[in-house]
Amino acid sequence: MDKNTIKSTLTEYLIPLNPKLMLEQIEQLDLDKYVKKLDSVTTAKLFVFAQLMQIQSYTDISLNVKQNGKLQETINLTTISTSQLSRKWREMDPAFLESVFRDFVQKLFQRLGMSKAAGKRFLRFRVS
Repeated sequence: MDKNTIKSTLTEYLIPLNPKLMLEQIEQLDLDKYVKKLDSVTTAKLFVFAQLMQIQSYTDISLNVKQNGKLQETINLTTISTSQLSRKWREMDPAFLESVFRDFVQKLFQRLGMSKAAGKRFLRFRVS
């Protein structure tokens, strides 16, 4: 994926994320109480990007943020250290990530239909 398509591609993948649900969960789980820079929504966006680009280390994620203006614009973050990424990921409540994922999968099934969505290679698992 070249750098000219990162913003549009990432934006497409972020559209199904439900900011209202995410903010409700963040408040309910008290996730971002003292956060100034790397909040849970930004973290989720950043790790979606890292997954899409198959980035495997916090160092590489940090470098991508620092060097990629389109990514900075999309996630509204200009720099982030590897230690901040590591710390935030350790602090992320699995309940938050699960609720975001379940909402995403539900939207996917509604949009594509059960048989099409279930046939996609990235959804070859059972959602209980």
